[in-house]
Amino acid sequence: MGTSRSENREQWLKHVAQAAEHADGMSAYCREQGISVGALQYWKNKCGSKVNEVAPASRSAFVPVQVLDQCRAMKGSPLPDPKWVAGVLFHLMESIQGAGAGQ
Repeated sequence: MGTSRSENREQWLKHVAQAAEHADGMSAYCREQGISVGALQYWKNKCGSKVNEVAPASRSAFVPVQVLDQCRAMKGSPLPDPKWVAGVLFHLMESIQGAGAGQ
């Protein structure tokens, strides 16, 4: 027995969503899947915003994040000495104020 209209629609919506994420573009996706670019374009136009509603389980709203503790994160790039930073800022401010006075 053939597929129902809703199953066919779901299948095309999945194709549209996957083609939108394909690294090499829609045409390359269609070639790989053996489907017509015209048919994919038809379903893309027909379904519009409903494409993002397909297969919510396959598209996660979460992004993987790696959290490091503060000590581990600073091992590779320790912060400069606060006195050194204060000195640099002091000299920068002096040069900015000095340049403004000479104008």
